[in-house]
Amino acid sequence: MLNKNKLLILFYLVTICYLFIEIMFSEKGIIKFANNTKLIESKKDLLSESVEKKSEIENYLNNFQSNKEFRRLVIKDKLFFRDKIEKVILYKIID
Repeated sequence: MLNKNKLLILFYLVTICYLFIEIMFSEKGIIKFANNTKLIESKKDLLSESVEKKSEIENYLNNFQSNKEFRRLVIKDKLFFRDKIEKVILYKIID
């Protein structure tokens, strides 16, 4: 009777140890989950920066398309404020 209980306790102990190791170190384990949450946070930061940059570019494009004065300033900036080595390309703007 006592021997049977010891064998049963040993079986439960081995089973619990196996399940603990499986939960901790398997492909879907807790350690992988913690690493993935860190990776997700870094990707969220990168995504938010990209969305901010996209909104700035869309705002710039909207200003360029809708405002004639802004368009002239941008073209003037791109044409005439270059290095001496670079060539200047002149465009005729048709309004």
